[in-house]
Amino acid sequence: MSVLIGLVDQIIGASDTVSWDVNKIGGTPSWLTEGPSRQIPNCRLCGRPSSLVTQLYCPLGGSPYHRLLYVFACLTDCSKRREG
Repeated sequence: MSVLIGLVDQIIGASDTVSWDVNKIGGTPSWLTEGPSRQIPNCRLCGRPSSLVTQLYCPLGGSPYHRLLYVFACLTDCSKRREG
């Protein structure tokens, strides 16, 4: 089994468009596919749009399939609550 390690590369500007296979912290998600289901999720407690914490590309070695991990969080006090 091989281990892939990500390294800090360069700053992605607010107006830069990046591919879905680029790991990043914050900003706007780069979705793997387009469609109506690819909307930024709302907080389940306050209903406000969540913010992207990180987007991680997790390749499957030798597979034709791709996978991404998107982590979102609410920037209000909801994230301090257990159910947040």
